[in-house]
Amino acid sequence: MHAANLYIFTLGKRTAEYLDNLSKHDVRLFGFGHRIHKTGEVDGEEMLGKDPRVSLYIQATQEAFPEKQVDIERLIAYAKGIRRMRPSLGANTDFGAAVLFHALELPPDAAEGFFAAFRTAGMCARIVNELIVKGNSRRPPFPPVLPYPTQ
Repeated sequence: MHAANLYIFTLGKRTAEYLDNLSKHDVRLFGFGHRIHKTGEVDGEEMLGKDPRVSLYIQATQEAFPEKQVDIERLIAYAKGIRRMRPSLGANTDFGAAVLFHALELPPDAAEGFFAAFRTAGMCARIVNELIVKGNSRRPPFPPVLPYPTQ
């Protein structure tokens, strides 16, 4: 299971207790950090981080599911709490997806399938890029087909 999504689903009502415990232990925070795309500015009051896609996920979820505002706000409060405690960690797209999946009432295990499907396409694109565009700049995770294309 891609842990970010599963954890957000199972967070429950003990968010404040969990955040208090974070300050006492150095733990890994699923759904935070590991951002790839970012803008230069923090998204102001929301304090979710620098990845603009997270705000898009959450905004779209709020518009599509007005009846889920209480749950969405609880998850946003969690992200803000993490950001206050560890300013270098912003929510990433795994967190944004978890908010959407929660509003859709998908079972936590469904997130794993979405993650695998999206990751597969990205990995295929990376392999093609490395083999065709970048030549031998990085070694692919499998034996290469030689000779490499020259154009």
